[in-house]
Amino acid sequence: MLPALLRSFGHGIRQLRKCSTLSNRDFLAQFKGGSVDLNKDVDSGIATVTINNPDRHNAMTGEMMVQLEDVVTDLECWAKGKAVVLHGAGGSLCSGGDLKTVLAIMDPVKGGRMSAHMQKTLNRLYCLPLLSVAIVQGHTLGGGAELSTACDFRVMDRNAKIGFVASRMGVTPGWGGGMRLVQLVGRNGAMDLLVSGRVLGAEESLKLNLACEVMDFKDAESGVEDTVAWLKERVRGDPAVVQAAKKVVLNGMYMHNEVLLQGERDIFTSVWGGPAHQAAASSKIKHK
Repeated sequence: MLPALLRSFGHGIRQLRKCSTLSNRDFLAQFKGGSVDLNKDVDSGIATVTINNPDRHNAMTGEMMVQLEDVVTDLECWAKGKAVVLHGAGGSLCSGGDLKTVLAIMDPVKGGRMSAHMQKTLNRLYCLPLLSVAIVQGHTLGGGAELSTACDFRVMDRNAKIGFVASRMGVTPGWGGGMRLVQLVGRNGAMDLLVSGRVLGAEESLKLNLACEVMDFKDAESGVEDTVAWLKERVRGDPAVVQAAKKVVLNGMYMHNEVLLQGERDIFTSVWGGPAHQAAASSKIKHK
């Protein structure tokens, strides 16, 4: 019995050491499933990014987190681009981190690595020289709500729901969305949403300045078409001018401050893998 336990313990230590030597990208890429797909329309200068894991409400696996970084890298280099539309396959934007990935990294060190990667990626998305729009359809929850705040605009279907529900999962925002939410809805609004974890409809989101536009989508496909049409009205100019205007706005913000992001990450890892988080994850409520 004892030799078997020692072998098992030794295997666990070796696996831990292996994980610690991997880059954040390689570490996250181990957790497979879904995809993040990019399509660039050269004629319009508008790209579409699809969060594609519909069987799990477009929850983000580790592999998808890595792919999202690659998509952002591609868009950063698109000199002729004007804008990007972020949407989810099958009618929901994103339900946050995939439960299988979450359970596999249920400790502060691993959770911190995931947080660092997503903060960096979403910060780069936020700072893209292109205008960005998130289409909020179905249920956009937790990390998905954080993802939406990394875009310049949020267009919501009238029947959509959005919620910063990290508190229900026993944690806090870990992808930079807490900071961005304060900028969007103010101190009191952000405090209410983060502590209560309540889910908002489109009209209340519009009143709080979380949503920029509310539309009536027939289906997921028409949602993309309607949003692209809405966006084209705003990016009629030369790509260089559109990108320059975006940079002017970014210069007036401080959301990309690494010190502030580190502070949010420290708070996140203080509760990630804690009793409340483990109990919530074990109940498997995320994908119900």
